[in-house]
Amino acid sequence: MSVPAFFKSSGRNSGQAVLLVLLGMAVVLTVVLSIASRSVTDVSITTTEEESSKAFSAAEAGIENFLSSGVTTGNFTESGASFNVVPSDLGAGNFINFADFDSRYKNGEVATLWFVSHDDNNPNQMTCTGKPCFSGNSFDLCWGSNSDLPALEVVVYYGNRDQVFGGNFSSIRVKRYAFDPQAGRSPGFATPSVEDCGDYSYKATVDSIPINPFLGPLFARIRFIYNSTPQSFAVKAPVGQSFPSQGRRISSLGTAGQASRRVEVVELYRAPLSIFEAGLVSKTGGLTK
Repeated sequence: MSVPAFFKSSGRNSGQAVLLVLLGMAVVLTVVLSIASRSVTDVSITTTEEESSKAFSAAEAGIENFLSSGVTTGNFTESGASFNVVPSDLGAGNFINFADFDSRYKNGEVATLWFVSHDDNNPNQMTCTGKPCFSGNSFDLCWGSNSDLPALEVVVYYGNRDQVFGGNFSSIRVKRYAFDPQAGRSPGFATPSVEDCGDYSYKATVDSIPINPFLGPLFARIRFIYNSTPQSFAVKAPVGQSFPSQGRRISSLGTAGQASRRVEVVELYRAPLSIFEAGLVSKTGGLTK
């Protein structure tokens, strides 16, 4: 017995409708899942960015807290963020390259080389108690390249360390040196030797620093002259001698949730302003206060 035609037609239409409904549901489900996935991703990114911002702020707060009060650990003002600070010595040893802590000096700018240590709890206080201090009477100075020929003026400050550490600066004296690799440019300047000195082309020896049981070098001021580009330099101590730390490298790690950010700063020990040298006058036999 044959099936009427209209029954056959109705069956085909019914099957097509079910197929269209299933396809439509699949499309809607795909769109819904995509939106849900995007929403979850956006929430995750927003949370990560917020935690990262809090961690960075905590790291900065750690640096500020340490510099102002010596605090090394603590919580940031926002909930869930904390910091941990680790200070370390900067540039101690027989050979110190100031380029290692990104120090560059323009024409006329002054760098400071310390011969004495500083107290860990009070970085403005000089000391040799329990900490190394340079006690030699000479050191090598390295600078320059064939493409730039800066001259250098070196002023070494020395005096009775015990008095100076106690706040009495009446014993401080200075001795000046000057070097220029370009002959004839600076009358009276000594000519440095041309030899390999680490990454530098010129080397000069700063010698005859006055020392005795009562006197010792405190620090040296190194002024760059004639350089067209910012310059760095290095110093080398004689055999058996070494330089103390020149400052502190302060690393602060901030954490918030799953995020962590680190901030590092280099803090060179403070030195007298350059105008301080204007208070020195020349007398027979050298310079004195």
